[in-house]
Amino acid sequence: ERNSDDYGNVVVPEVISYRDAFYNVAEMADSAFFGDSIISMLSVMSKKIVVGKACFSHTVNLQYVTFAGEAQLHESAFSYDYKLSTIDYPKNLRVIPHLCFFQNNAIQHLNLPEGIRTIDQDAFVDCRNLVDAHLPSTVGDKTGVISFDTGFPSVLQ
Repeated sequence: ERNSDDYGNVVVPEVISYRDAFYNVAEMADSAFFGDSIISMLSVMSKKIVVGKACFSHTVNLQYVTFAGEAQLHESAFSYDYKLSTIDYPKNLRVIPHLCFFQNNAIQHLNLPEGIRTIDQDAFVDCRNLVDAHLPSTVGDKTGVISFDTGFPSVLQ
């Protein structure tokens, strides 16, 4: 759904209609928006959604993402998004998968929500402008902490 006032703002609705039938939006397919140059702000309104592999990878202008409900992210979902600086993570997020935010150079601060249990290896690798990160106490598997290959000075716990 495109807002005519601001073409780059995209809302993924909870329900869509097609030929007099209604469908819950439960998944965004692998590479669905790969390389998109229009989207700058993304609001996902579904109560529960799966974001496929590389779904928003290589988007040129994506800066802000928010989730209204639960979400499961897959590998490389937001990789190579050079302008993505703000992410309102879903509250139920348990795993940040492999290469999920690879080379997102606009991210400076991470404030990951309580509930995340695992940060997969290389989840935030090459996020060159990352200054600090808050890892919630719920992160049990810290394998992915080595994925913060950025040179930033502090990791807060």
